[in-house]
Amino acid sequence: MRTMALVAVVFLVGFMGVAWGAPTVSIDENGNGFVNGQPISHTMSQDPLPGGLVTLTYTTGIAGLLQGDLTLLDNTGAQSDDVRFLGDANGTIFFYSDIDLDQGLHALADVGLPQTYLTTQKVIEESGIDGYYESTSYTPDEATAGYLPGSAIVYTIVSDDARVPEPCTMSLLALGLGGAALLRRRKK
Repeated sequence: MRTMALVAVVFLVGFMGVAWGAPTVSIDENGNGFVNGQPISHTMSQDPLPGGLVTLTYTTGIAGLLQGDLTLLDNTGAQSDDVRFLGDANGTIFFYSDIDLDQGLHALADVGLPQTYLTTQKVIEESGIDGYYESTSYTPDEATAGYLPGSAIVYTIVSDDARVPEPCTMSLLALGLGGAALLRRRKK
């Protein structure tokens, strides 16, 4: 359910980005990535930059992204993720996520955080519920990681995407199905 909602949002944001000329990049820690609403490839590969590990790697196809680290803080202020821009011709992005022993390894990016950070680093806070569903929207300026010269590129980054719908979602689904059944019964 959440994956379908994420795809719908990504498609809409991607469509708006194409219409306005600003690229949109949406990635999560499970290998789901989109540029302007179109899927992009991912692999697990070695980050060649200082302190790099083998982690989730996206190829956006957007050349010229400013090299650097985007550090994400959860709602408690603790570092939870790092999105590293390689700054190459392929628009490579490495996604790192902390290892939470209470939750276990459940995402491709759950490899730990980089050993060192690049000099171009931006720190921002995520919104959402820690350990359940957190995301952020990010538009870099010319001095921050991921900046694309001549563009107002927008990144949507999702971490801790829940695998099981919350009880409220299931209740709403049941209510909707029940309502649809009643409407169908009345028409007969």
